[in-house]
Amino acid sequence: MKRQLTISLAIIAAAASLTAPARAGGVDLNINLGVPVIAEPAPPPQIVLRAAPRFIFSPFLGMYVSVGIPYDMVYIGNDYYLYQGGFWYRGPYYNGPWVRVGYRRLPPLLRRHRFEEIRRYRDEEFHRYEREREHYRGRWHEPGFRGGESRGHGEHGDHREGQ
Repeated sequence: MKRQLTISLAIIAAAASLTAPARAGGVDLNINLGVPVIAEPAPPPQIVLRAAPRFIFSPFLGMYVSVGIPYDMVYIGNDYYLYQGGFWYRGPYYNGPWVRVGYRRLPPLLRRHRFEEIRRYRDEEFHRYEREREHYRGRWHEPGFRGGESRGHGEHGDHREGQ
């Protein structure tokens, strides 16, 4: 390490001493000691489901939150939002296509809560549903299944359990 530092300093000193006379003669000397690394953005997530997910409405959150799937997803308005790898993604369907969304471009409902809170309130509402299944009055969003790579619109339906 010490040897590399000494060599690097020697190269820089030599370049500095050559630069002044070289400029006078119209010669340009450039030294590059490294290659810049440009981070590629991660590819959008791929969601694979065998059936359409169900979204339970949390009155505390004011939004629908997915239940029974291995993805953290919410449904607000006509858009789906996926939280994965510390980033938010928005898509027109529950299986994408996904576009990364900056925090400031998230709906205000989503910016109000950390995802840990969203999970907690989702779980509380789902447990309420499990306890009161016969008399549950909460709302659900159940989009139609979109299998494969098709990009057609699925059926979107919000309804109350038991109706």
